[in-house]
Amino acid sequence: MRINKDDSILIVGNGLAALFAALTLQHEGFEHVKVFHKDEELNWPNTPVQLGGHLFPLLKPFGLLD
Repeated sequence: MRINKDDSILIVGNGLAALFAALTLQHEGFEHVKVFHKDEELNWPNTPVQLGGHLFPLLKPFGLLD
């Protein structure tokens, strides 16, 4: 099955993995990406996030380290 960039993509997930998948797809040119999360709202400002140093090269192309 081949996915075209104008296809709609639905990501059902929770947390950074789902959001990073959506960010990556949008960065690659997919315009119709939606993430469904089990909670009604994301409470990111109050949620500690720990990223290993090996992940930083993955975030750089998205401008998240600027």
